[in-house]
Amino acid sequence: MKGDKLRSLSIILILITTSLLIMISSPEDLSRIHLVGSSGASFADGNGTVGNPYQISNVSQLQNMSEDLEAHYLLINDIDASVTVNWNSGKGFLPVAPDKHPGDGYSASPFTGSFEGQGFSISHLYQKQTDGEGIGFIGCIEDGFVSNVSLLDVNITGRYLVGGIGSIMWNPVIRNCEVAGIIKGYYAIGGIAAFNDGGMIENCSVSCNMTASQGVGGIVYENSGGITDCDSQCN
Repeated sequence: MKGDKLRSLSIILILITTSLLIMISSPEDLSRIHLVGSSGASFADGNGTVGNPYQISNVSQLQNMSEDLEAHYLLINDIDASVTVNWNSGKGFLPVAPDKHPGDGYSASPFTGSFEGQGFSISHLYQKQTDGEGIGFIGCIEDGFVSNVSLLDVNITGRYLVGGIGSIMWNPVIRNCEVAGIIKGYYAIGGIAAFNDGGMIENCSVSCNMTASQGVGGIVYENSGGITDCDSQCN
């Protein structure tokens, strides 16, 4: 009798195990398991390629851009970033690609992907990193592309290399962008970026209250690239 019960229990366990394996092995469940904890789950949709960029619908997803600095991103609606005033113990939104080598003007990990704003706006972005270098929405950019986005009512404070979109940029393309609000720093600040080395800034506008001890530029502080059809109205 005991032997029959043990055999029956063994058969039941085998059936349960087989069922679980079948469920996990289905393509749908494998896909679901793969997405858990992946960078793809950090965005509204997309896989970060040119043809299928990561889609961004809220400010947390904006911050998640730092997970992949080579990817391509698409803003799909206006974003109110007011909540960033309470982030990171008062430091606010962290640059997507911060300057990881303060003092030498070089980031080991600049943003090299693209950000397409589709004409949408990001408002009330807050950054207060008074001892920080390379401060701005994206921060350090190398061969990256940023277009068709408005940063409205920003409040950005850094120490050195501070800009609305970028801090220090090498060979970027910044096109059809607007920055409005407050930008503060000690030295080397600009409405779009602090430094533009070899890049193109086209059809951009800046309307900011800008404060620094020295080194202020409406579009950029120091430029060795091209600036065309841009307008700056700063105090």
